Amino acid sequence: IVLTSGIILVSSEFIQPLLLISGLDVIYFGIVYALMRAIMGFGGSFVHKLEKYFTFKKLIYIGFLCLIVSLLGFSIGKGLLIILAIILSKFASGFNRVLLDDEMNKLTKSEVRTTTLSISSMFDSLFTAVFIFIFGIAADVFGVQGMFHYVLVLFLILAGVLLLNIRRFYK
Repeated sequence: IVLTSGIILVSSEFIQPLLLISGLDVIYFGIVYALMRAIMGFGGSFVHKLEKYFTFKKLIYIGFLCLIVSLLGFSIGKGLLIILAIILSKFASGFNRVLLDDEMNKLTKSEVRTTTLSISSMFDSLFTAVFIFIFGIAADVFGVQGMFHYVLVLFLILAGVLLLNIRRFYK
């Protein structure tokens, strides 16, 4: 949960510069932001429909794939491709958040659920604060899209490690 939500939150901090890079006129930013919220909600409701047909492990692969494609769009995209990557990122945000929260609620006993969710939230915030600082410096040095090259590589490495270890919990 910490990895995906942290990367999504870090990416969200750079949406305005990405929209500027895409060449979208500033007067249309509000439309994109409203569309992002709607897509995020759709992603969350869509995962509930898919939970009936797919295992958690397969759904986590779908969520990671959406995030990887959006990070790739951030790092190499131009124009409309960046806007589509932003929309996909928001879909992944809603999809992953609901999927992982549902799974955490299933696996956690009700006596410790509040504590577990609070600790998860604290680590989300800590991860986000540290990485926004680091990637902010990287964006200053390499540019926003150059920084997303590094975010993508970091995410691929960390997600690969997590996906290899997911076999221990979900067979």
